[in-house]
Amino acid sequence: KAGKGLTYRGYEIEVLAEKASFEEVAYMLLYGNLPNQSEYDLYSSKLKSYRNLPDELKEVLERIPAEAHPMDVMRTGCSMLGNLEPEGDFSNQNETADRIMASFASIVTYWYRYSHDGVRVETETDHPTIGGQFLSLLTGKEPSEDHARALDVSLILYAEHGFNASTFTARTCASTLSDMHSCITGAIGTLRGPLHGGANEAAMEMIEKYSNREEAKAGVLDLLAKKEIRLVYGGGNMGLMGVLSNSAINSGGDVYGVITNHLIEIEKRNDSLNNIKIVETMHERKIEMYNNADAFLIFPGGIGTLEEFFEIYSWKQLRLHKKPIFIYNFNDFWRDLFTLLENIIKKDFAGENMKEAYKVINNYSDLTKELEINVEN
Repeated sequence: KAGKGLTYRGYEIEVLAEKASFEEVAYMLLYGNLPNQSEYDLYSSKLKSYRNLPDELKEVLERIPAEAHPMDVMRTGCSMLGNLEPEGDFSNQNETADRIMASFASIVTYWYRYSHDGVRVETETDHPTIGGQFLSLLTGKEPSEDHARALDVSLILYAEHGFNASTFTARTCASTLSDMHSCITGAIGTLRGPLHGGANEAAMEMIEKYSNREEAKAGVLDLLAKKEIRLVYGGGNMGLMGVLSNSAINSGGDVYGVITNHLIEIEKRNDSLNNIKIVETMHERKIEMYNNADAFLIFPGGIGTLEEFFEIYSWKQLRLHKKPIFIYNFNDFWRDLFTLLENIIKKDFAGENMKEAYKVINNYSDLTKELEINVEN
């Protein structure tokens, strides 16, 4: 057990992702300990028995249009399941959680295959994992071991995030003594918002630009190394910036990380960095990154990203710098931010010239072009 970085009940996330299955991690989170073989076998069998969907729920899913967002489908499916199978007494909460968890893959794939292919899939399969079941129902064929394991690891990495927006919503709902289905439905609705979800989709857009690992390495190398673009960031190993920094490092690019001792305690430091500076305060960290940057690139992110953006944006308003600011607005992620900035200008808290203080970029190809242009200039 460990106390640093991202841990689940004291276990390092890296160890769980390497050695455990998602079902083992789910059992641990719900019941307090990693299961032994007997406990795991019983739990796996129970989850398999919970994969079947009531006919009334299937009828609802068949009425949802094909163009609906999968998150909307999960939200509706969870709410309907709560009507058909109410939680009842709070002593049933773990059983309810197991039922909801086992049902989600069935809910999404049943809707998708019916709305897109006209096929009513049989959801009560004998596949050993939830991830494998999802892939087999979605594609209509048995997934490879690598694909099933990749999804299994992804589920582990997202299994427990105590106080982000969606889990905070679930906690708030639970604090009113509401039922499990209401808590999860509210959490899904919150996760659906463009200011919460979106970073993974942005990462996938970058990944799908290349057909294989070699192309990806060559592309990042061309952009960051051949164009002599240095990536300066917060020195962590998580999220979209963790993906970018590792890609750049693996491709031979120049990456400089700046992190505080406090953040090392709560966030996994990127040990792949050869060039990293550890400072004492967040203010020192921001100053160090600012001094070493020629331009600022705002990716989809959370409160920390917003805080850093507003600082460099206000500094530009005060004419403390003229460095370009690019906002990567993947999938309209920053829409509400732009509305806020427009309102600030409209109410005369900032001048019209502040509309020119940043540039919005909506896709990866335009992003690379802008970076190349600014390096050449």
